[in-house]
Amino acid sequence: MGVNVIAPTTEHCKQLAPRLRPHEIEEVTVAYPDKSIEDILITCLEISSESYCIYDDELGCIALFGVTVVDEESGIPWMLSSQHFFTTYKRRFIKETPDYIDKLFGKRKHLYNYVSAKNKLSQRWLKHLGFTIHKDKRVKFKNVLFYPFDIKRT
Repeated sequence: MGVNVIAPTTEHCKQLAPRLRPHEIEEVTVAYPDKSIEDILITCLEISSESYCIYDDELGCIALFGVTVVDEESGIPWMLSSQHFFTTYKRRFIKETPDYIDKLFGKRKHLYNYVSAKNKLSQRWLKHLGFTIHKDKRVKFKNVLFYPFDIKRT
């Protein structure tokens, strides 16, 4: 049994869609209310300049992540995962993630996005990765409360 980070495909989106964590389903369906979870995952890959699949040899895709370019200075990082990712591989990927954060940054200086106020697991993950969560600047999208988060480099 092993896990690797590989280039994502639409097949990986099909594998992850039924496993996606409920809070993450809520987050992505706010942005794309008329799409299926599988189609939302495919869209995430299509609009990203960098994207990756965390692939478990037994289960298939257990997480997808990437970044969408806003401009040459900033990007929107994202990660969508199964509960299995967090329960089995979280510690390993906290150690490995700095290399991927560098890839997501590229030459950009600012990465930012929003996380659901209910999504405590993702909030803890983001803090471990060095992101700042701005709970004082919360926003509501379609009745879901979100906190902006970001990380900057000079």
